[in-house]
Amino acid sequence: MASKPHDTHVFSVDSFLTLRDIIQDLVVGLCDAVTRSEGGPVANEAPVSGGGTAQDSADLVLLIDGSENVGAANFPFVRNLVLRIIEPLDVGRDTFRVALALYNGNPQIKFYLNSYDSKSSVLEAVKGLSYSGGDESNLGRK
Repeated sequence: MASKPHDTHVFSVDSFLTLRDIIQDLVVGLCDAVTRSEGGPVANEAPVSGGGTAQDSADLVLLIDGSENVGAANFPFVRNLVLRIIEPLDVGRDTFRVALALYNGNPQIKFYLNSYDSKSSVLEAVKGLSYSGGDESNLGRK
């Protein structure tokens, strides 16, 4: 699932190993979507709690496939992708808040937006994720 425009926010890869090839584009696209452009203020700038604007803060909810679709051998690649997405972000209570859930036949919320208020805490929680396995997930099925 991704917001429009899809040509900017949707990435396709042939295998988990090729995720490494798109990380930079993914991180840049994510950061561009929530930060100011170099050309000046962004339209519809909205104040948020703690000062700042909507471009200075964002809620990022990561949904990771933990089913047999990914498999135990590929799960570390997915976890490393998530770490690389979070690394450049300014994670904090009034900046970027991060939540994460693993899905399979029995989805699990691993942490909520308000569970951690530092980047190091979020990164440690992600590093601690393990492959849960379970039935295939068919999110695209109608």
